[in-house]
Amino acid sequence: MKALAALLLSALSLPSDDLIQEAERLIGGELFADAVLVLAPGVKAEPEDPELRDLYSKALAGVGRLDEAAHQLQSAIDLLVATGDTSAARTTPPRTAHADPAADAGR
Repeated sequence: MKALAALLLSALSLPSDDLIQEAERLIGGELFADAVLVLAPGVKAEPEDPELRDLYSKALAGVGRLDEAAHQLQSAIDLLVATGDTSAARTTPPRTAHADPAADAGR
């Protein structure tokens, strides 16, 4: 329990970049429940940060909270669209083509 309290306290004091690094580490280690606990206050404090919402969606999906994960992912996408950031759109066709070789046939 002390470790969990320490994790939460450190998350509350982390700048956004450090919070993102910690969340990526936790998600990469498949510590999704810990990532949810770390990210929830960050998303609440910075609701306009699409990267935090994207990571939060991954963490939520990892613990099986799929409806909430979908909502967070949609919020991240909406924030990116609102700011005019199309970088994610530029990476979508190659990933789609990789996932579906038939998609290359139409090019």
